[in-house]
Amino acid sequence: MKTSHLLLALLTLGCLALPATAADKKKPKVKRPPVITPVDEAAVAVLKPFDKNGDFQIDRTELVAMQEAYKAAPAGPLKAFDLGADGTLDDQFDRAGMNVKLGAVPMAEADKKRAEKAKQREEKAAAKAAAK
Repeated sequence: MKTSHLLLALLTLGCLALPATAADKKKPKVKRPPVITPVDEAAVAVLKPFDKNGDFQIDRTELVAMQEAYKAAPAGPLKAFDLGADGTLDDQFDRAGMNVKLGAVPMAEADKKRAEKAKQREEKAAAKAAAK
Protein backbone atom coordinates (compact mmCIF):
# COMPACT_ATOMS: atom_id res chain seq x y z
CA MET A 1 0.00 0.00 0.00
CA LYS A 2 2.79 2.39 0.94
CA THR A 3 4.69 1.68 -2.27
CA SER A 4 1.64 2.37 -4.42
CA HIS A 5 1.18 5.76 -2.70
CA LEU A 6 4.83 6.52 -3.23
CA LEU A 7 4.65 5.54 -6.92
CA LEU A 8 1.51 7.65 -7.39
CA ALA A 9 3.23 10.66 -5.77
CA LEU A 10 6.34 10.28 -7.92
CA LEU A 11 4.26 9.91 -11.09
CA THR A 12 2.30 13.05 -10.22
CA LEU A 13 5.48 15.04 -9.59
CA GLY A 14 6.94 13.79 -12.88
CA CYS A 15 3.87 14.91 -14.80
CA LEU A 16 3.99 18.33 -13.17
CA ALA A 17 7.67 18.76 -14.06
CA LEU A 18 7.20 18.09 -17.80
CA PRO A 19 5.42 21.35 -18.69
CA ALA A 20 8.08 23.36 -16.85
CA THR A 21 10.89 21.87 -18.96
CA ALA A 22 8.95 22.41 -22.19
CA ALA A 23 8.45 26.08 -21.32
CA ASP A 24 12.20 26.51 -20.79
CA LYS A 25 12.93 25.39 -24.36
CA LYS A 26 10.71 28.08 -25.87
CA LYS A 27 12.72 31.03 -24.55
CA PRO A 28 13.54 33.59 -27.25
CA LYS A 29 17.13 33.89 -28.42
CA VAL A 30 19.03 36.75 -26.85
CA LYS A 31 21.28 38.64 -29.23
CA ARG A 32 24.74 38.99 -27.76
CA PRO A 33 27.41 41.38 -28.95
CA PRO A 34 30.28 39.68 -30.78
CA VAL A 35 33.30 38.78 -28.66
CA ILE A 36 36.54 40.37 -29.78
CA THR A 37 39.69 38.51 -28.74
CA PRO A 38 42.14 40.86 -27.03
CA VAL A 39 45.54 41.17 -28.68
CA ASP A 40 48.65 42.23 -26.78
CA GLU A 41 50.08 44.49 -29.47
CA ALA A 42 53.39 45.01 -27.64
CA ALA A 43 53.97 41.26 -27.33
CA VAL A 44 53.07 40.68 -30.95
CA ALA A 45 55.48 43.43 -32.03
CA VAL A 46 58.32 41.68 -30.17
CA LEU A 47 57.45 38.17 -31.37
CA LYS A 48 56.49 38.87 -35.00
CA PRO A 49 60.06 39.33 -36.32
CA PHE A 50 60.99 35.88 -34.99
CA ASP A 51 57.99 34.19 -36.64
CA LYS A 52 59.78 33.63 -39.94
CA ASN A 53 57.19 31.37 -41.58
CA GLY A 54 54.24 33.59 -40.56
CA ASP A 55 52.14 30.81 -39.01
CA PHE A 56 51.57 32.70 -35.74
CA GLN A 57 53.48 30.00 -33.84
CA ILE A 58 57.04 30.02 -32.55
CA ASP A 59 58.51 26.67 -33.58
CA ARG A 60 61.78 25.20 -32.35
CA THR A 61 63.97 26.70 -35.08
CA GLU A 62 62.51 30.15 -34.45
CA LEU A 63 62.99 29.66 -30.70
CA VAL A 64 66.73 29.08 -31.23
CA ALA A 65 67.00 32.53 -32.85
CA MET A 66 65.04 34.02 -29.95
CA GLN A 67 67.30 32.32 -27.40
CA GLU A 68 70.37 33.80 -29.09
CA ALA A 69 68.80 37.27 -29.11
CA TYR A 70 67.83 36.87 -25.45
CA LYS A 71 71.39 35.85 -24.49
CA ALA A 72 72.72 38.92 -26.32
CA ALA A 73 70.32 41.27 -24.49
CA PRO A 74 69.01 39.65 -21.29
CA ALA A 75 67.36 42.87 -20.11
CA GLY A 76 65.68 43.45 -23.48
CA PRO A 77 62.04 42.98 -24.52
CA LEU A 78 62.35 39.18 -24.63
CA LYS A 79 62.75 39.12 -20.84
CA ALA A 80 58.95 39.36 -20.56
CA PHE A 81 58.69 35.93 -22.18
CA ASP A 82 61.04 34.23 -19.72
CA LEU A 83 58.13 32.96 -17.66
CA GLY A 84 60.36 30.68 -15.60
CA ALA A 85 62.60 33.67 -14.69
CA ASP A 86 65.60 31.38 -15.14
CA GLY A 87 67.47 33.44 -17.73
CA THR A 88 66.55 31.16 -20.65
CA LEU A 89 63.63 30.78 -23.03
CA ASP A 90 62.47 27.21 -22.49
CA ASP A 91 61.15 25.06 -25.30
CA GLN A 92 57.88 24.03 -23.66
CA PHE A 93 57.08 26.45 -20.86
CA ASP A 94 58.03 29.81 -22.38
CA ARG A 95 57.22 28.91 -26.00
CA ALA A 96 53.64 28.00 -25.02
CA GLY A 97 53.12 31.51 -23.61
CA MET A 98 54.52 33.08 -26.77
CA ASN A 99 52.23 31.02 -28.99
CA VAL A 100 49.19 32.08 -26.96
CA LYS A 101 50.10 35.74 -27.51
CA LEU A 102 50.72 35.27 -31.24
CA GLY A 103 47.70 32.99 -31.66
CA ALA A 104 45.40 35.79 -30.53
CA VAL A 105 46.14 37.70 -33.75
CA PRO A 106 44.31 35.38 -36.20
CA MET A 107 41.58 34.80 -33.62
CA ALA A 108 40.99 38.54 -33.31
CA GLU A 109 40.92 38.90 -37.10
CA ALA A 110 38.33 36.11 -37.32
CA ASP A 111 36.30 37.77 -34.56
CA LYS A 112 36.31 41.06 -36.47
CA LYS A 113 35.15 39.31 -39.66
CA ARG A 114 32.34 37.58 -37.75
CA ALA A 115 31.26 40.91 -36.25
CA GLU A 116 31.26 42.55 -39.70
CA LYS A 117 29.15 39.72 -41.16
CA ALA A 118 26.69 39.94 -38.25
CA LYS A 119 26.38 43.69 -38.81
CA GLN A 120 25.77 43.16 -42.54
CA ARG A 121 23.06 40.59 -41.77
CA GLU A 122 21.37 43.00 -39.36
CA GLU A 123 21.51 45.83 -41.92
CA LYS A 124 20.10 43.55 -44.61
CA ALA A 125 17.25 42.44 -42.32
CA ALA A 126 16.52 46.07 -41.39
CA ALA A 127 16.44 47.05 -45.06
CA LYS A 128 14.05 44.17 -45.81
CA ALA A 129 11.78 45.21 -42.95
CA ALA A 130 11.78 48.83 -44.11
CA ALA A 131 10.90 47.75 -47.66
CA LYS A 132 7.76 45.96 -46.46
